[in-house]
Amino acid sequence: MRRKEYYSLSKKGQNVTINIYGDITKYSWWEEDYGATKLARDLEQYDQIDNIDVFINSNGGSVSEGLAIYNILQRHPAKVTTYCDGFACSAASVVFMAGDERIMSNASLLMIHNAWMYVEGNAEELRKLADDLEKITEASVNAYMNHVNISRDELKEMMGNETWIDSDDALEKGFCTSVVQEEQQVANQSVSAKVKELLSNSSYKLRNTSDVTCVGSFGTGNTGMTKEVFESVKLFIDEFNETKAKIIEEQKEKEAIEVAEKKEEKKYINFFKVLAEGVEQDD
Repeated sequence: MRRKEYYSLSKKGQNVTINIYGDITKYSWWEEDYGATKLARDLEQYDQIDNIDVFINSNGGSVSEGLAIYNILQRHPAKVTTYCDGFACSAASVVFMAGDERIMSNASLLMIHNAWMYVEGNAEELRKLADDLEKITEASVNAYMNHVNISRDELKEMMGNETWIDSDDALEKGFCTSVVQEEQQVANQSVSAKVKELLSNSSYKLRNTSDVTCVGSFGTGNTGMTKEVFESVKLFIDEFNETKAKIIEEQKEKEAIEVAEKKEEKKYINFFKVLAEGVEQDD
């Protein structure tokens, strides 16, 4: 069975598209597999292109490969735009930072953490490996710090806590430069934000995922939610459903208008067609 390659590159006109959809690895199991070395060779022949678009959905992989791809893209004279299509975790988040423009969907996530490895050895060897890991992590820190607007200490704390970063936080902290979201998603998110604000300002704290389930289904489990907070959350969810219904209704009205316009247009076309046929008969 052929192993799916994690990397592909294609060119159209003055634009190159790179897809990183899978683990970033330096080990080639098959001739078709790609790594940073292959990427470097590929881009050498495209040194006159204008744009490079990099689409990422990856759980990460090799730190050295991620850093190499980051530096290759940073050195290239073309404008580089990176897109987080799903996850850009670990080494993949470093690659994401290579973009002059870094675009996330509001349904995508970054994840950053300290470098780690499987090791064995005596106490002295393990102490040295711990020191080496800190230096390896610093290289990733430097890549992030070239773009983010937070302090080095805050960044290192986030990495130490293995932090998942949504699009809003990424935009605020400088990990991404813009967020793509649809009109309906904006309406959904505005209601969601109200609920989050309410819960964060109340004495109620989500303790586990079962609590979230109870909120969504209005269950009566022991969630620790006060009646006041429960009713407020229910009000916001009702508002969400009303907003969603309104959007759907507006979309249906828009589609009905488009159908009517097409019918009217067809009537005029038929009218002129008959008129044209009459002129031909008179001739």
